Amino acid sequence: MSFMQRRNWGTTRLFGIVLLASVCLTTTNAHAQAPTLWNWQLVSQGSPLQPYDPRAALTSIYAKTTTDVYLAGCYRCLERWDGTTFSAQAQPAGNNRYTVSGAPDGSVYSAGQSNLLRFDGSSWTSVLQAQSELFSTYVAPDGTVFTSGDGVVYRNAGAGYVRLTTGLSTAFNTDRLLAMTGFSANDVFIGGYGGKILRFNGTTFSLMNTGTTEPIDAIDARSPTQVYAVGQHGTVLHFNGVAWITLPPPALGNLRGVQVLGDNDVIVSGDGGVLARWNGLAWSYINLGTTLTLGNISTPDNGQTLFIVAITNSDVQFYEGRNASPLSSTVPEPGSLALVGVGIAGLVFGMRKRSAFSLTRGR
Repeated sequence: MSFMQRRNWGTTRLFGIVLLASVCLTTTNAHAQAPTLWNWQLVSQGSPLQPYDPRAALTSIYAKTTTDVYLAGCYRCLERWDGTTFSAQAQPAGNNRYTVSGAPDGSVYSAGQSNLLRFDGSSWTSVLQAQSELFSTYVAPDGTVFTSGDGVVYRNAGAGYVRLTTGLSTAFNTDRLLAMTGFSANDVFIGGYGGKILRFNGTTFSLMNTGTTEPIDAIDARSPTQVYAVGQHGTVLHFNGVAWITLPPPALGNLRGVQVLGDNDVIVSGDGGVLARWNGLAWSYINLGTTLTLGNISTPDNGQTLFIVAITNSDVQFYEGRNASPLSSTVPEPGSLALVGVGIAGLVFGMRKRSAFSLTRGR
């Protein structure tokens, strides 16, 4: 090899090393706020939902901390987990419970059949009796509370709840609004039936063009350019600040939960035990070893720990994934970092071939 050939080869090798380092650095930064894998365990009460109806299921989860977790669903089902045991929560007289979520002041809200409950750390009280069923709640950083129902949105800016006009039908089970997220009292996203997503600017609602008619079951956001919504038949939408873009479906079944961990870093869950992670280019799959429907996703620590509710008919169950010390049973996530580099199409195909689910369950 001549001197010139050696120099060219050395330059090429150096360029390749720099390029590889650049790719690795970019990938690391993209996932800096969330782990590349979690250690998973199934947390189960191991007994029926007594004294509540054991034929119904809990569908919503909110993790305030890693040892203070709330689950809601079925007929009057509210459960609290303290890191060791479950406790059924005493609550005002009876309505179906649909969702549970947190507020910046540390309180917890549960939307349900015609009412909204608030937990102040010691007791649950009814803060709103509505003519509509209520399905979701969002509390802005300034404490303004929003909750949505059949075509309606209620807001409490500190002087009591006021019903806002959305322009949608308020008929039962027609324009049902199922999911909410936002950035302030003047920037709220609300998704529901018919692929509808409303955006509220503090005064009026605008109906956004989503490009789908599939019901939106969950919505989450990290920034005005990182808003994600999921729904039936594998629907995943991304709002980039300008328009809603439809992402390739990670599965054929219905998706029930979404958690935005970072820019182009999103976890979705759904029917048949599907748990998938989007990196901006493709999906990778996390195998929890279950075919149960997975519902809401919650994280108390910016993705270091994930809580995912498992929907059953006879038990209180959820999956906890930690980035910290290994737990009793572990299910590592496929290496997402391997998706970056030469041969990406082949790697994605390989992952999908090993992990894809075929689901047909309807709503």
